[in-house]
Amino acid sequence: MYFSDISQSTRPEELPIAGDPFSEITLQLISPKGNPQFKLDGKKLRLLRPIDRDKDNLSHIVFQLTCTVKSTNKKRTIPVIVRVTDVNDNAPIFLNAPYETSVSEVSRRLYYFGGGIKLINHINCKLQ
Repeated sequence: MYFSDISQSTRPEELPIAGDPFSEITLQLISPKGNPQFKLDGKKLRLLRPIDRDKDNLSHIVFQLTCTVKSTNKKRTIPVIVRVTDVNDNAPIFLNAPYETSVSEVSRRLYYFGGGIKLINHINCKLQ
């Protein structure tokens, strides 16, 4: 069982291995601790379950891939590192909004506000 509807984009789209996985080579995933995150579909990796980078504190997944050439029975083990990128699925929550502040009109200090706005003085407001 795997989730074919899990949004996943990978670069490269297929593992960069020479040979046809259906006729010339055999590929097998070796997952540490016996807990696979992926399954192979030809040379493509497919997720077995959703991954939440924040919840699982996961920046990358490491496993190995064995490639066996069918005609010679030569086997090679290849380390694979999948970098997990974050999708902003945890939008910030602003409690007690709106936030207010005041700046003296005679102040010459630099003030920083959210959104990259820098207030240099009471007249000059620039976006960074």
